[in-house]
Amino acid sequence: MAEELSQTEMIERAHRAALSVATTQGLKVENAKLLHFGCNATIRLYPYDIVARVSGRAGGFSSHAAARQREIDVSRYLADAGAPVVSPSSMIDAGLHEEDGVIVSFWEYIEASESRRDRKYALDALHRCHEILADYPGELPFLHGYADARRLFLRYWRLGVLAGEEIHETLERISEMDHALEIMKENMPSPPVPIHGDSHFANVICSANKSGVFWIDWEDVSCGPVEWDYACMMRFLADHPVRDFRLTRAFKAAIADRIDPERFELMIEARELQSDLWDMFP
Repeated sequence: MAEELSQTEMIERAHRAALSVATTQGLKVENAKLLHFGCNATIRLYPYDIVARVSGRAGGFSSHAAARQREIDVSRYLADAGAPVVSPSSMIDAGLHEEDGVIVSFWEYIEASESRRDRKYALDALHRCHEILADYPGELPFLHGYADARRLFLRYWRLGVLAGEEIHETLERISEMDHALEIMKENMPSPPVPIHGDSHFANVICSANKSGVFWIDWEDVSCGPVEWDYACMMRFLADHPVRDFRLTRAFKAAIADRIDPERFELMIEARELQSDLWDMFP
């Protein structure tokens, strides 16, 4: 089980770990500012154009290190090929670094715009990533994000951490989804392709200097049907508190010729199940 710490304690630990590793590598950090906290803590290290990503809530997940290493490898591959992604830092060793029970990596800093108008270019940027990633030589797991949520649910259930009337219903949903995914995989007309794996709009940075739209957070990079990435985007648009109906209509029109409708609906169901599983975790 993961160490039970409050959010404040996890943030403080992330700061300490980031500063410790950065100092060891010769950086003279004047200030460290938390930009975001979730599964990871994202910390800007001043005066450098460097961001540290440190294990947050995901720190206790057993697959975390492997996923973070894939993220660095894939992001570097994409960045070297000119894809619209944020690159691991080239100023220092990007990692992975283990410090105080968490994992630290270092990335280039891109100042994000507060405007969301450029999100309409996110799909084009994702298509470019798909094109370049198609030739990625490394091995990728099948639908890692769904598989990891499923694994963690079963782990916590067996440990007796989860309780409630919805547990048996959730187990039935997992069984049905596993069966449906197996059938889908067997009947796909072509092998699974490399995909982002967690391609919602919160993983897009629209740069403040108008240099473009960049995809981040490749921890769930996988192989699978391309419809999975589109399902992640669709679920985000449907669930986000401030719905952008114009963007949703444009998104649906843009992917219409790129998807198998039945496979797309299955991927939406799988993404919904993944989200529901995450909501159940302590």
